[in-house]
Amino acid sequence: MKEHKKLLEDRLLMSFYEDPSNRALFKRKRYDTRASQVLDERFKLYYLKARMVSYTDKLTRHYSREFDKQKRFQRNQLHLDTPQEKGEDLTAISLIPDKDITTDDAVVKAIPDILPTETLQKKYHELSEEKKTILTYFVFDRLNNKEIAAEMDCSPQNVSKLKIKALNELRSVEANERDKETSF
Repeated sequence: MKEHKKLLEDRLLMSFYEDPSNRALFKRKRYDTRASQVLDERFKLYYLKARMVSYTDKLTRHYSREFDKQKRFQRNQLHLDTPQEKGEDLTAISLIPDKDITTDDAVVKAIPDILPTETLQKKYHELSEEKKTILTYFVFDRLNNKEIAAEMDCSPQNVSKLKIKALNELRSVEANERDKETSF
């Protein structure tokens, strides 16, 4: 056994030779050809079983992952056409607001109308036309930076930069107003 030390470092062989009868056959195989044949047959069977166990393990893991993915997908799917409550025609899709402006929104179509104070309205009027346009697209049309950039024929980075600057200017005015109120 000492001369086959490297061979016995293999985990599969080590587990095969844990069986005392296999170990005994291994020791006798040098002198007995029949022991060598029996040992070979036993190892072939053992190796086949090990491969089958490994294969079934891999299949089980694969199919359980696929099954889990499929179930997670089904759990997370929206069922938009199913009724919200029994006996009602109200569905989840009917609760999603339209992108079109409703009659309530038609009254307010200018940003100064939604600003709460006069100082904020004045600051808005001091903004550049580009910044005003970007804020209008952002607030009322609900466009993202890429869509606004396409409308204004500029880069999305430029839109983002101008939008952030405009919002920061309005926020600074609002912060100054809050500071004035708390100082009294």
